[in-house]
Amino acid sequence: MSDSGERRTAVFVKLTLFGLSGTDMRSSDLFRLFSLAAIWGASFLFMRIIAPVLGAFWTAEIRVGLADLALIAWMLVSKQPIVFRQY
Repeated sequence: MSDSGERRTAVFVKLTLFGLSGTDMRSSDLFRLFSLAAIWGASFLFMRIIAPVLGAFWTAEIRVGLADLALIAWMLVSKQPIVFRQY
C-alpha cells in the first residue's frame, strides 16, 4: 500500500468479535459503541440505586419521561416531522 493510502483521515479497526472478521469500523464508530455500552451499563446502576428510593412506578415514569424528552430533542435537532398519531 502506498503512503497516501496508509494516511487515511479515518482510522479503521478490524472487528473480529462474534464472527465479524473483515468488517471495517472507524474509530468514531468504536467510540460510539463504547459510549452506548457505558450509557446502557449506567442505566442498570441507576435502576439499582433509585428503585428502592422512589419505588418501581416512579422509576419507570422517570425513565419513560427522560426517553420521551430525548426522542423529542432528537427529532427537533434532526428536523424530523413529529407525527404522534400516524399509527
